[in-house]
Amino acid sequence: MRKVSALAFVPVLAVLLAACAAQTPPPPPAPAPAVSAAPAQTLSAAADPKAYYAARCAGCHGADGSKGLQGKSADYVANALNGYKAKTYGGAKKEIMEARAAQLSSADIQALAKFAAGL
Repeated sequence: MRKVSALAFVPVLAVLLAACAAQTPPPPPAPAPAVSAAPAQTLSAAADPKAYYAARCAGCHGADGSKGLQGKSADYVANALNGYKAKTYGGAKKEIMEARAAQLSSADIQALAKFAAGL
């Protein structure tokens, strides 16, 4: 019987591996993440000034407005918020209020001013 060199099997092995690789389909793409049909709800001062105040204002001004808001009229608060938004109003901590007021619409400002005047 004749001995066959191990190197003789290399081309055969290469052909078999290539044939197996050609028959293996690529993995399917990952499914896209689910998208919620309902948009995320954002807190709106115009829609619910009490909830907005509790979430965004009470931390600095107090739940009862005792830190700078009690006794202020709606016009005073609206003028202050509009001034902060326009960056034409404020004292030492005006950067904080400017950032907060920049997020408010005119309707938000009016609703918050009316709410704050009732504190």
